[in-house]
Amino acid sequence: MFRNIKTIRSYILSLAGLALVLPLQGLSQSDPGKQNNPVAFQATADFWNSPEFVKTFMGNYGFRSEVEPKFNNLEEQKYYTEILELLRENPEGAIESLKKQIKPESSSILSFTLAKLQQQEGEVEAAKQNLEVALAKSPDFLRAHRELGFLLAQNSEFEAAAEHLVRTIELDGADGPGFGILGYCYLNLDRPISAEGAYRNAMLLAPSTKDWKLGLIKSLYVQSKFNEGSLILDELIQADPENEAYWSLKAEMQVLQEKLLDAVVSLETMRRLGKAGSQDLGRLADLHLIQNRPDLAVEIYEAAMKGEEPLETSKLVRAGEALTSQGYPLKAAKLIEGLESNLGESMDDEMLVSVLKLKSKIALSQDNGDTAIQFLEQALEKDPLDGEALILVGDYYQTQEEWEKAVFRYETASRIDGYEADALVKQAQVLVKQGKYTNAISLLEQAQKIRPKDFVARYLESVEKAAGRR
Repeated sequence: MFRNIKTIRSYILSLAGLALVLPLQGLSQSDPGKQNNPVAFQATADFWNSPEFVKTFMGNYGFRSEVEPKFNNLEEQKYYTEILELLRENPEGAIESLKKQIKPESSSILSFTLAKLQQQEGEVEAAKQNLEVALAKSPDFLRAHRELGFLLAQNSEFEAAAEHLVRTIELDGADGPGFGILGYCYLNLDRPISAEGAYRNAMLLAPSTKDWKLGLIKSLYVQSKFNEGSLILDELIQADPENEAYWSLKAEMQVLQEKLLDAVVSLETMRRLGKAGSQDLGRLADLHLIQNRPDLAVEIYEAAMKGEEPLETSKLVRAGEALTSQGYPLKAAKLIEGLESNLGESMDDEMLVSVLKLKSKIALSQDNGDTAIQFLEQALEKDPLDGEALILVGDYYQTQEEWEKAVFRYETASRIDGYEADALVKQAQVLVKQGKYTNAISLLEQAQKIRPKDFVARYLESVEKAAGRR
């Protein structure tokens, strides 16, 4: 049915489950929680709260004397020993004590310690400032670079974070979390090749951390390296077979590899595990519809309507349109009947207009023009400037050879943003039927200036021949 991946994408995007291929479009957003693909980004974002990260980030308050700055004098060192005792029992008291103790000439260790305490207490901006102070005093302070890199990444300042994490690695401070968060930064900076390298290093140093595997999968995904990404994902699924996020991502990759039957299996697995949400069910129904299984598709769309977060009306309407265009108007009608039953009077005018337009298309596909026009007139009562409804009404009157009524609707639609070109072509078709070739040619030329189309160019050529211009 489909010859290439572009065709599959186009078809899926016309149906209800738009989220199957959208993750490729949201990589540069700064908020990990807002990424289109929740699996890789959200899993990495969750890392901030994991025990592993907390242990790594907060660490201890000692220092590595061989590679990091030293105290300026014995008195400062003695104070630091005392403050270590205080911070364990009274972090707020330790913060206040450090603020009073630190002077411009004080060791960068004290500024670093204050920053870590402030981070622990949620004082992010103050922590950043004190880490910067520590680095101004000691530019090669390894842990200060590392902690500032983590903190900046957590705050979505990815470019600056990456610089500090790279410097940490240069100072021989490489470890799994450092490489992993560096990969996370690169991924958000749209540098998937660099992200891949960082995540691979993170996996070598911390092979049990699933977040780095997810990050690597995401970086491979962006580069269309689906086979390799799928192999790593299979490892995660083998370790945690009931994780619905893994199955969802697997289905996405399978669709982009044109393995539609495999994608159905992945989504069906989620459904049978009881882990499929409404969006997953919508995707599964889309795939059944693509593969000419309308009965299953409608059954699953109906299930998607009844979840805790029902599938969006717009997606269900698009599914109904696809069913109608494929020659299944009765199944489309059943889908819309279920939608109306579930929503009742809660549908707003925009939803209602969409449903009425679909019902008109279903009626037209069954050669029931009188019913179709009733639905369309109801839609126009709700929204007199709905360009699609106006064109559909015009189409109906054109089939009835009520030329003036048809042209009136087309002329109205031609003044609505987004519908100008289509409406002009429709008007030209009426004029051709009336033998008014010169006026039709003018309208077709206007349409081509607005939005050129090959079939319109061919139609224009045939009209010009009929008019004797060629």
